[in-house]
Formats: sequence, structure tokens, C-alpha cells
Amino acid sequence: MDLSLCIFNAGSAQAGPAKAASSRPNRKAAKLGLDLMENANDETTELRRFKTYRDGLMIGLLASRQLRLRNLAGLTLDRTLVQRGDGWWIQILAAETKTKNAIELPWPDILVPHLDTYLADHRSVIAELCGTGTASDALWLSMYGSPMTDNGIYDRIVARTRKGLGQAINPHLFRDCAATSIAIDDPMHVGIASQLLGHRTRSTTERYYNQTRSVERATFCRTTLWRSVAIV
Repeated sequence: MDLSLCIFNAGSAQAGPAKAASSRPNRKAAKLGLDLMENANDETTELRRFKTYRDGLMIGLLASRQLRLRNLAGLTLDRTLVQRGDGWWIQILAAETKTKNAIELPWPDILVPHLDTYLADHRSVIAELCGTGTASDALWLSMYGSPMTDNGIYDRIVARTRKGLGQAINPHLFRDCAATSIAIDDPMHVGIASQLLGHRTRSTTERYYNQTRSVERATFCRTTLWRSVAIV
């Protein structure tokens, strides 16, 4: 199961309310990311175009690859983000992850053209404008041409989602939404979230499954109660 397909897909027509609600935040964020990149050229300055496209790409990536903030900020060209043929791979050493498990995931296919555009038309431009050239290999550059910090990325994602969705979604919340979505949409294979999200043990993922089942049971009970009241 490719989580990027799950998040970017609009969903099945047979999906019930619980399924739709569980994945809605990440799906809406994915669309927001794509919209930001599509509309970046409408901005009035090079700096604004760069920031809008960069933020859209970060949000799009988080919607399909729920990296922890430190690993997202630490993406570095030719080290933790490498090109393989026509695609890109995220590969992070075990020593650099919270759980001490290495991460090796393909960059979402749907975002490969956007990454190429970012590198060629936006990241390179801001580096030249700021006079930093190719001094930094960090994927995410600030408006000053220096690598973005964890806090800087956090603030941009929160600000963009609050403005674009009417609800602030921080980087960790993307992970919660994805785990809940998998627990509902594919409960028989809930363990796959452990690998996708880099959980240390499967018990962490199963907690989302149990919480989801509890919410669904509570919703069912409330619905049944109000129906019985209406009949009386």
C-alpha cells in the first residue's frame, strides 16, 4: 500500500463517514500543497514565489510521507535525498532517527515533477538572490538562503494550513491523521503504519486502531440512542 496514493486519492464512493473524516485533514492538506505550487507564479516577487512553492512542496510531502520534523528539516541533497533514475528516494540513517530505525522511502511519484521544478526554478533562484550559491545542500532553504530550522518549518506549515484550511495542522498531526486513516481504511493491515511512520513498536500503531474503534463504537451508540428517542 502506497500511502501517497491513499492520501492524494479523493477516496472511494463507498467510503463511509468515519473513513472520510479520518483522512480528510491530510487530503485537504495535500490539495492545499498542490494549489500553493500551482499558484506560486501568481505572486508578485521572486521571493514570494519561492516561499509559496517551497511551502506547498513541504505540505504535499508531509501529506504523503509523514516524516518527523527533525528528519524533514534535515533532508539534504545527495545524502538523505538522493536521485535514482527518474525518481528520488529519502534515505535516512538509523542514527539520525528517533527510533534508531533507518528510513528508506521513495519520494511520492506525484510530487517528483514538483521537486524537480523546485530545485531548478525556485531553490536555485533564492540561493543566487541571497548570494549563497550552492554553499548549502539543505533541501529547504529560508528566505535568506540558509537551511531552514525545525522551528522555521513548523511555523510555516502551521501558518499555511491555518490560512488555507482554516485549521492549523502541525507536522506531527500529519502523522496522527495518517495512522488513524490506515486504522479505519485498512484495519486488517494496520501494522503497515509502523513501517510507514517509523514507530518503534507495533503497539504504538495499534493504539490508533483501538482509539479509532472506540470512537466508532461511541458514534454508533449515540446514533442508535437518538434514533430510539425519535421513535418513542
